[in-house]
Amino acid sequence: MHRHLSSPVWVVGLLLAAPLASQAQLVYRADSPLSIPTFTCSNATEPVLTAGALKDPGQVLNTNATSIGDRGNQQRWAYAFNPAAPGSHTIPQATAGATEEIPTSLTFAGNAVPAALSSLPTMAWQHFSGREVFAYSGGTLTSPQLGTGQSLSSVGFYLANPNGGAAANQTRFLRYQFYLAPEADAATYQLRLGGVGADDQIAGYYINGVLSGTSPILGAGASTDLQWKTGLNTLTVALYDTIPSATRLIVGGATSSACILQTLAVTVAVQTPVITTAQTESFNGVATSAAPGDGASTPLPLGTAITLRLSGPDGFSASQATTVTGSSGEYALTWPAGLAPGNYEVIANLSDQPSVQSSVGSFTVQAVVVPPPPPPPSLPTTPQAVPSLNPWSTISLAALLVLLGGRCLRRRQG
Repeated sequence: MHRHLSSPVWVVGLLLAAPLASQAQLVYRADSPLSIPTFTCSNATEPVLTAGALKDPGQVLNTNATSIGDRGNQQRWAYAFNPAAPGSHTIPQATAGATEEIPTSLTFAGNAVPAALSSLPTMAWQHFSGREVFAYSGGTLTSPQLGTGQSLSSVGFYLANPNGGAAANQTRFLRYQFYLAPEADAATYQLRLGGVGADDQIAGYYINGVLSGTSPILGAGASTDLQWKTGLNTLTVALYDTIPSATRLIVGGATSSACILQTLAVTVAVQTPVITTAQTESFNGVATSAAPGDGASTPLPLGTAITLRLSGPDGFSASQATTVTGSSGEYALTWPAGLAPGNYEVIANLSDQPSVQSSVGSFTVQAVVVPPPPPPPSLPTTPQAVPSLNPWSTISLAALLVLLGGRCLRRRQG
């Protein structure tokens, strides 16, 4: 991914939003155009082998370009720079004759590297384009020599004068990232780098930010700090340059060790045994790994893909995917409302290892019952008796009739 950002400039205490005309625009490559690979044990086999995982990491863990135009696995490597003061230097673009500005690598004086990268200033990472080593055999910015053995086999810097080479007696940091598959026991997994070379020296290797030493055999250490981990890992190389010219890292390939294969598991629980067609259904569970025998379970890392497969009446079958989101390996998924009435079964499996399945969960969907409207009020079906008058009411009524009759008679006579 390329992002063109302008370097900010302080002038009279104000941060200018727009760059000055003479100011270069830096090209940032925070991400590699190539995906982060997944590694597994050399002895991993089906059915626990993670889909796409490499038993031979040397296929992608190297510093080799494929050709002048295709810079291959060089683009999987990145170098550290200081985001607060990125500087800039010029390298060729892929288009002949064109150039671009990239951040200057972070340097650490001397080769006595720290025990942990966390002790250094904040670092950002820029992925190599593979065109940074261009000045061998008389290469220039507008006529780079990207087909030399040095350019095709290494990552680092060799810049044409007067642009300058790498500063002398400085250490730079280069990194490579990979995922370790869950079936590999992280405590016993080892990477062995092969065909390693440097211009000028390798000052140390780091496993996830902790110094391992100068041996290219990495992992399976006595403490967890010196072991790889399930999920995302970072290999960092401290590269020391003694003279002001080129600084390069060469990795010809890598192999992985045989290791203890883990037993993987996933569970599923149905939250509501009976729902209606208008309701959703919720599922959750955990995904874990454990050493064979009585080994304690370890949660699979965040982001582990889980697939839930649902089967039901009239041949219904569907699936939905989710991921582990909890630190204990938990995942959850809500199935939308609208399932037809009937009995359903659900099975969870690891998306990358479909054979690792849960036991079957079940639930029932019922149709929504709409109650009938209430009946209208009923009319009387038997004659109703006329209420009788009590004696005093009869006398009062008679007196009233006599009075009214007398009035009518007087009117006629008058």
